[in-house]
Amino acid sequence: MLFKAIKDAVKKYLWFHVPYDKYIRIMYLLSPGFKKEIEKARIESRVSRFVVSAKTNRKIRIVFLCQSPQVWNSFKSIWTAAKNDPEIESYILALPEKVMHENYDVNHEEYEPVNKSFNMCREFEKDTINAYDYSSGKWFDLKGLEPDYVFLPRPYDIHLPPCYRSTEIKNYAKVCFVNYGHDTSIWSEKITYNLGFVANISLIFAESQYIADILNKALAFLRFPYLRVVFLGFPRFDLYSNSTYGGGGIALVKL
Repeated sequence: MLFKAIKDAVKKYLWFHVPYDKYIRIMYLLSPGFKKEIEKARIESRVSRFVVSAKTNRKIRIVFLCQSPQVWNSFKSIWTAAKNDPEIESYILALPEKVMHENYDVNHEEYEPVNKSFNMCREFEKDTINAYDYSSGKWFDLKGLEPDYVFLPRPYDIHLPPCYRSTEIKNYAKVCFVNYGHDTSIWSEKITYNLGFVANISLIFAESQYIADILNKALAFLRFPYLRVVFLGFPRFDLYSNSTYGGGGIALVKL
């Protein structure tokens, strides 16, 4: 009991007081279970990156998922850049939000009766795709759209229907992530960039150079060579700039 208490105290200290890259190294050394988790994630990541693409002789196809209207500004300048680029086909896939209540059960998903994201997005993009058909209870076939890149709005797969989670999308497209918030605490780093989610991502556009540096250090240690992390500016800050749109992320996507 005493040993467990000490171990829990150490983990708590690491979680709240140690930067992400150092946290990864220490946990790897302390926990055999953590080592197995990393190896599994590494293998799955390696397999997904070798999925052969048959998409040739057409424009780059990018899909932006929108599930929370208030999060859309995290993508706005990037989507605008893609929309105005003649070499890119951009799509918005709008999802209803999950209903969160005191009796919430992750095994019995409930979604809001009105797709607020769809209603918002079609005000500026008439071709916005409604992800959910309320009459049939079916989700839009994202795989059938044959996207090259899919931008996820949040790092929480649990809040997405299974067909739109990073674990599924990575099998037919490269998954991109732009954090909707600007993390300023060590605790937030570990929530946002948890290993289970990061292992499924191909491109992370970090919100700061600090975050990019610690992620790259951690990923180098974990030997995830297929994941790229860069800092090209924080898209939400584009709302305060004089430019029409940002688009640094799109420049990398074209590489």
